[in-house]
Amino acid sequence: MIHAGPIDDSLLRLQPFHISEHIWNGAEDRVFKVRRATQSELRGVEIPAAIQDLLQRDGFMGMAHISYFSVDNHLISALVERWRPETHMFHMPFGECTITLEDVAMLLGLKISGAPITGYVTMDWGALVQRLLGMTPPESMLAGGRLRMSWIDRHFSNVSEHIHSQEQLERYTRAFILRIIGGYLLTNHSSSFVSLRYLSFLEDLDVCGQMSRGSCVLANMYRELCVATNYDHKEIGGLGILLHLRNLDKKLHQSNLSKGFSINSVSKIIIIIIIIIIIIIIVIIIIILLLLSSSSIQSNIK
Repeated sequence: MIHAGPIDDSLLRLQPFHISEHIWNGAEDRVFKVRRATQSELRGVEIPAAIQDLLQRDGFMGMAHISYFSVDNHLISALVERWRPETHMFHMPFGECTITLEDVAMLLGLKISGAPITGYVTMDWGALVQRLLGMTPPESMLAGGRLRMSWIDRHFSNVSEHIHSQEQLERYTRAFILRIIGGYLLTNHSSSFVSLRYLSFLEDLDVCGQMSRGSCVLANMYRELCVATNYDHKEIGGLGILLHLRNLDKKLHQSNLSKGFSINSVSKIIIIIIIIIIIIIIVIIIIILLLLSSSSIQSNIK
């Protein structure tokens, strides 16, 4: 009888609850719903020129450059099946691999060093929104410490309405970043709300730019992957686009390596053929010289 689990379960102790165990035992396979918000009017084709300097200061310029694109749910589901919550690694046929802080920095442009992101769990959220965004949302737009993103879209969709002062620009920039966070950076399972805890870190944009947001994003993605390995879960939040981008980056890298290998192989073959031809020519010349030398010696003897 073939056993699909680890030979030694002293490390991978969560195998009985892992999705791979259920699939191996005949349970129906599943395709995850990758939670993300619908495309926002704040995310047009181009980043508003008026806030580009502010986005650069607060460290979100890299994320702002990432356009809205569809995520392959089947790809994410396959990766979850390979994820091990005990080691935070993907167990692949060729070995183990994972998403690293370097991937976050290179693919998303987020800072991975600096002050950690910690803060209060509870506060007067309505007052926080009033202070940092300049208006108070109605109670229907708030759910605990979360704000409905449709409210952000409604009041901050047109940058031209927020360029009359530096304070207005900063408020618009905070709303722009908050929509990115709730839309596809740190998406929760509702896809409609964004946690206002993130807004509290956007008060001083210069200080915000010195925080290690990449570490926060990676930790959140690890948590979502770990939770998703439980067969009872049918959806995943967090940063699905990071998994998607990393997989595409790896495919492109492997493709380039493959092309490079092919080109190098052809070059080596051509060089070997040329060397063989040169050797053959040299051997023929040596034989001809030996024959001529032998004929000359025989003539002298006669």
